[in-house]
Amino acid sequence: MGARAMGKPQNDAVIELAVTKIRGAASVLDAHLADRKFIVGNELTLADIDIAAPFSQINRSKPPLNEYPNLAAWQQRLLDTVPAWAETKRDLDARMDTFFNGIGLEF
Repeated sequence: MGARAMGKPQNDAVIELAVTKIRGAASVLDAHLADRKFIVGNELTLADIDIAAPFSQINRSKPPLNEYPNLAAWQQRLLDTVPAWAETKRDLDARMDTFFNGIGLEF
């Protein structure tokens, strides 16, 4: 996504490495969330917000997170539980759409 936004070609080796790293971390987090609603337990904490920040653009970057149902459920739970988080995501999505449309990229 970043390279394309700067008018550079996509580097498949970098993408493959990133997906491998994402799968490794996602599998650990998915297993951790198997018996918890949130990162620390069953209550929302700052840990959830801290860890969730990089997830804001997964609809554009399309990492293989659909392979991790506990992780996907946790992310949706954050959006459902924290109205401000969902509102911020909508605002960021609109801004990113404006930017990418402005430079002619669609995701």
